[in-house]
Amino acid sequence: AGLMPHLDRDEPEIYIWMFFNAWVACYREEIDAMVEHPAPALGWSNSAHFKTSDQANAVKWLRYMFVYAPGDTLHIGQAIPRAWMAKRSPVAARGVSTRFGDVSVSYQTEPSAGSISATVDLSLRTQPKRTLVRFRHPEKKPIASVQVNGKKHTKFDPAKGDVDITGMSGEVLVRARF
Repeated sequence: AGLMPHLDRDEPEIYIWMFFNAWVACYREEIDAMVEHPAPALGWSNSAHFKTSDQANAVKWLRYMFVYAPGDTLHIGQAIPRAWMAKRSPVAARGVSTRFGDVSVSYQTEPSAGSISATVDLSLRTQPKRTLVRFRHPEKKPIASVQVNGKKHTKFDPAKGDVDITGMSGEVLVRARF
């Protein structure tokens, strides 16, 4: 649970670092599950059985990299590792339930076009006060321009990588150029 304050303070690098450290420390290949603690030593099995809560925490923390809805804001892609955006294959999460409704997102990097696209499906019951789609460029480049559903969009933070799509619903295509 110690990693959540870092996501709330918008410190994705620390969140990602803590997530993968926890994953490596607690994942047990021999039972294909997470255990409560890595005792007696990292890399060595113990008699601790896996618990549903530990399994749920690991999956929840992974999910929060893609979709996180604290308070009245819906964050999409807030803590996706930059290295994942360097790959040509899609990076996606589908059918993520939030208190606002279901959210799916799929990022596709297009190196030749100097862009990253996010296809976001917002099946929302309630509109959040803010909906932000983050683009974490693998080389930390700032956003130069944005299109939403094929039209120029000016509500974005170039340095942080957030694109504000507040009020939108259904399928939304966001394309950021760097």
